[in-house]
Amino acid sequence: MKEGLSSELACVKVVIKFNAGYLHGAGRGNRKMEASRRWNPRLFWGLGALFFGSHMLYTLLDASHDLLVWLLLPAWAAGMGLLWAVLPSLRAMKPLTFWLLLIGCAGGLRLAAILWVDTPPYSDFQIMYDAARSAARGEFSFVRTDYFTRWNYQLGFTLYEAFILKLSGGSLFALRFVQVLLGTGSACVVYGIAKELFGQTAGRVSALLYALYPPMILMGSVLTNQHLSNFLFALGVYFVLRLDKSRQGWWAAGLCLGLGHLIRPLGVFYVTGVVLYGLALLLRSSDPSARKRMAMRVLGMAAVVVLLQQVFSYSLVERNITDGPLASREPYWKLMVGLNAGTTGAWSPEDEEYASSYPLGEQRNEAELNQIKERLSDPAQLSLLLLRKYKVLWGTADSSPYWALSATDKKGAESGAMRVERIFFLIISSLCFLSLLRLWRDRAGAAASGALLLLLLLGGYALVHLFIEVQVRYRLDVLPLYLVFCGYGLVWLREVRPPARKPPA
Repeated sequence: MKEGLSSELACVKVVIKFNAGYLHGAGRGNRKMEASRRWNPRLFWGLGALFFGSHMLYTLLDASHDLLVWLLLPAWAAGMGLLWAVLPSLRAMKPLTFWLLLIGCAGGLRLAAILWVDTPPYSDFQIMYDAARSAARGEFSFVRTDYFTRWNYQLGFTLYEAFILKLSGGSLFALRFVQVLLGTGSACVVYGIAKELFGQTAGRVSALLYALYPPMILMGSVLTNQHLSNFLFALGVYFVLRLDKSRQGWWAAGLCLGLGHLIRPLGVFYVTGVVLYGLALLLRSSDPSARKRMAMRVLGMAAVVVLLQQVFSYSLVERNITDGPLASREPYWKLMVGLNAGTTGAWSPEDEEYASSYPLGEQRNEAELNQIKERLSDPAQLSLLLLRKYKVLWGTADSSPYWALSATDKKGAESGAMRVERIFFLIISSLCFLSLLRLWRDRAGAAASGALLLLLLLGGYALVHLFIEVQVRYRLDVLPLYLVFCGYGLVWLREVRPPARKPPA
């Protein structure tokens, strides 16, 4: 029997070897082509093209409600034509000239914005700003308030603000000026990521579009944690993309993602995306040592993120600032709000009143969970809600003019700022669509695998926000990754040539 089993195993091995030779038998000279066949995520490029294409469609539909579409289309065509015309000059620009241009545009426009409009802190931003002022004086009684009891993970950003206020003598302008620096730094990181994936010219286009994007300029006067978290998360992604090239990149990536999570609780989402990306790289590689090296670096990065959270939480507990780790004490709140069909997944006073009628802890968690189950009970209504939420997040006008201008004497500029943003967003979503269309058409494989990480993060972010609370400004959280694709699409658009006419016979 053993002999029979051995002979069967031998036959199986022969068949496997024969099939392997048949599938990869083009010879050593065709190894690159074989690698491309093994790693050809064309499905992802197609889904990415649909993702960005839907944003174009929803932007046009949103504009049609107030006849803005008649302004939008000509302005979009003019903008695309201008970008097409300046691309050769941008490509030929010397590195020093480009860096001066990028930093001048990003920093200069953001500085001008905070000098032009004096947005007073309000809503959650007011709560965290007041708490930061107290923390700068060494007073931490605010951590016992309802807001920080429910959302004590906001302490990371609050203490960051307190640090800046302490250094600057309590200057609100100093907080805004640091946001100008962070926005400029984010533009530089966008350039680094896009250059790593698509080349120098594409990187320059993406970085400049990020520097010029109106919402990121206007929000410079708003004390939101998105400025710092965007910079840290984008920088972390940059280091992740270099994991297979840098021995030290894993701890730098972990440090950036971990610090980003302390500022805005998206770290788990980013780490999950990186782990999935790492698995994709492991499946692509046929070198056991390379696979082991990549696995160790991804695990090391994740360990740094976890360790940083534990150390920070422990230090706060040791100083009697908090009585437990940084986390949401109301884990079902975001999901309950996100499934409210009446508000299209946005915050509402009714949900706030419902949750507050129960004491924080198990009773409130159970009440919110019951509400979630009820809102999930109608599949038809749920499907319509998810579609509407997707349209809100990716197709409606950005709310930055409201946040930056509504409480100031510049309120009259809101509608104009909104129209400019709609034009910009249609342009960048169009360029991103072209970028993914090129990846799909060219069957881009191993050489473009880094773009898969960005698609995983963008797609995952969109998927999560189908269910949890949504605001249009949440789109800004992944805007640096979004705009990375723009440059590649414009470069392809410039390279496309019409077919040559045949001479008449």
